Amino acid sequence: MLSTLDTTAERAYRYGPRLRGLVTMTEEINGVPCDKMFGAIAKTRENGELAQFRFSAKNDWVEGTASQSSIYEWYGMGGDHEHVQEFTFKADH
Repeated sequence: MLSTLDTTAERAYRYGPRLRGLVTMTEEINGVPCDKMFGAIAKTRENGELAQFRFSAKNDWVEGTASQSSIYEWYGMGGDHEHVQEFTFKADH
């Protein structure tokens, strides 16, 4: 079941600029700043190439079938970016 915030975020994504009055541009929904979200939606509608994303992972072998992966850098919205904090996880066969 979706919460009210999830429903509002879903509507914001689907309808973009037609949502006047539903959310304010300074409001955050589920940790996402609406002004940046709506700006990205508008720019992507103008230039579809901005929707191309590439995420990079670095993998290190630990031993046997175990490895550790890190995700930190990514490309999107026309440029290279770095996450605020590196995300790491371990995996085994």
